[in-house]
Amino acid sequence: MPWIILFVLSWLLFALLADRRQQALVWWTGLGAVALQLLVDTCAIRSGYYRMADPVVSLYGSSLFFTFGPVLSMGTLFGMYLPRGPLARAANVLVWAGIFCSMEHLLLGSGALVYLNWNKAMSTVIDLMVFTVLTWIAALREDLVRVSI
Repeated sequence: MPWIILFVLSWLLFALLADRRQQALVWWTGLGAVALQLLVDTCAIRSGYYRMADPVVSLYGSSLFFTFGPVLSMGTLFGMYLPRGPLARAANVLVWAGIFCSMEHLLLGSGALVYLNWNKAMSTVIDLMVFTVLTWIAALREDLVRVSI
């Protein structure tokens, strides 16, 4: 049940915060987040680092509701609100990684996520790396939009 609740809450938050004018341009940041999440989680789950308890609908060991809920919606919001300068982007990565770590902490507390050979420090490092890559993906989109105008 936590996966479904998280799915619904993430899309409600998306509906409240999304900039409708940018949606067509930033979905690929959300899809990039989905691809990265599936890559990381599939490798980690198969390696026995952690598991997702009762994913409701499993997608390579992950929860379909997680992948197409918070990952897709947060990835898209991340692309919508990417700041311009390098220091602002670094701070943005820290904030979003912090949000994601907090969500993971709640999933651990609810029992929906179970660490086997993993810990919060390793998760934090992975989250920072993923949001750094998403920054690059979102910036690439900005560059393409600038060139086409």
